[in-house]
Amino acid sequence: MGVSIGSFSVTAGTAGCMVRKRSDGRLAVLSNWHVLKDHEDILQPGVADGGSIANDKVGVSIGIEIPQSGGNVDCGIVVLDNDSLATSTILEIGPPNGLNLAPTAGMRVKKSGRTTGLTSGEVTDPNAVVSVEYGPGDIRILQDVVITTQMGAGGDSGSCHLDEDNNIVALHFAGSPLVSIACKIGNVINALQVDIITPPPASRCFIATAAFGSELDTHVQFLRAFRDEVVLKSLMKGQFETLLRFYYFLSPPLANKMRQNRAVRDIVKYSIVYPVVGLSKVILLILGGRKKD
Repeated sequence: MGVSIGSFSVTAGTAGCMVRKRSDGRLAVLSNWHVLKDHEDILQPGVADGGSIANDKVGVSIGIEIPQSGGNVDCGIVVLDNDSLATSTILEIGPPNGLNLAPTAGMRVKKSGRTTGLTSGEVTDPNAVVSVEYGPGDIRILQDVVITTQMGAGGDSGSCHLDEDNNIVALHFAGSPLVSIACKIGNVINALQVDIITPPPASRCFIATAAFGSELDTHVQFLRAFRDEVVLKSLMKGQFETLLRFYYFLSPPLANKMRQNRAVRDIVKYSIVYPVVGLSKVILLILGGRKKD
């Protein structure tokens, strides 16, 4: 993230961050509508940086065109053809930790963009109304947007503004030599019905929690303790951490399907979760026996 991306009909903008669609759990990249357009092939890198449909297509866009007046977002996503392309890490910043839905005047923010890289600035107006020219005679009015000191240039559109705690505040979409303008991230996720991909809390057991209905269930508590006290303290800690990162990447959408569908929940519960619990208990017995010896 923080790198060149764009529709085949657009020169290039910036890939802001990874998101997951609420409707089907598919992974996507967040940027602007004017960068990705709607139902177009998306290239990474964008055309201006040598991207071609033959070699660099990553997916197809879903964009929300800005009304002539009364809109509050310039945003879109590209649903990825290949999930292995996904990364939550923003260049020179790292992965976002969450969302900041209430920007305030004086707040320090930063962004990583395709053109100007890592820059920082300060929120000057958290609730602005602006007129933006998208082409000759094509002027559109957006309200409830964030204005900061100047942080970017052409090609940085789509980059995320983050606060000092790496929480996403807004989505960059316009600017001038004096200011930068961004859509509030709360308005963006509501418009697109997506969730930002963030590192999962280390204590979460998504699938087990969905299977048993509560993080306080004894099976969930057991699996969490086994992971923290046995798996992550073993000699193969590094290998297990890699597997856990893969698990945390895949498990949220499966857990969501389990919560929505009892049949899926029961299948996963009895074919995967219970066997894992049983195997973990066997390992504990073996380890306990070795300690006695």
